[in-house]
Amino acid sequence: MVDCGTNRYRAVESLNERRRRQTRNEIAAAATALFIENGYDATTVEAVAEAAGVSRRTAYRHFPLKEDLVFVHGLIWLEHFDELATERQADESTRSFLRRAVIGVSESIQEAGDQVLPAWQLAQENEFLRSRLGRFQEHWMLRYGAIVHADLAHRPDGHFAAAVVAGTLVGVTTALVGLWAAGQPEADLRQLTVDALDQIDSIWPDETRTPTNCPAPTQRSSTPP
Repeated sequence: MVDCGTNRYRAVESLNERRRRQTRNEIAAAATALFIENGYDATTVEAVAEAAGVSRRTAYRHFPLKEDLVFVHGLIWLEHFDELATERQADESTRSFLRRAVIGVSESIQEAGDQVLPAWQLAQENEFLRSRLGRFQEHWMLRYGAIVHADLAHRPDGHFAAAVVAGTLVGVTTALVGLWAAGQPEADLRQLTVDALDQIDSIWPDETRTPTNCPAPTQRSSTPP
């Protein structure tokens, strides 16, 4: 099996990078606990830094804006998707890869449920935070759309067809997470995702169902503004 999965993005994670991620996750966990206890508006970044055992400067280096503390898992899932893209094999179709990626994200969401659920509820209760949630959906649209369009670039309707697939995938994930967070946190989110993907399987153009010589690079970006 030949691996040509966007090797230019592949890099061995350094010790410093692992430490950076660990610190970021510890700060985010402290923030979630304080948001639950005191509410979003009453919680300061300074209080989060103290609870996490880091300096104010370190907290702001990882989270320049207070609202970034709510959406850290969204960033983690985007990073996870980008890592999956670097590991995509040449004999894996776009449909198979994106199904695997979407299912993988659903698993990550459920694994981090104790922090994701409060963050989701905060976002639903705050208009500004809801708008930030929409920015993450735009980033998923860009990633999905770029990968699908690579298979459809020869078609006059390639951009439209890719947008339909990308929008459907984002819609499925958003709807399922909303359902799960609203009252079914014990449900198997992975299985719900598999079932939903099976139901919408007809959206995939024929070109996305067969392996390509080499996968398209992922549309990468920094933390959503």
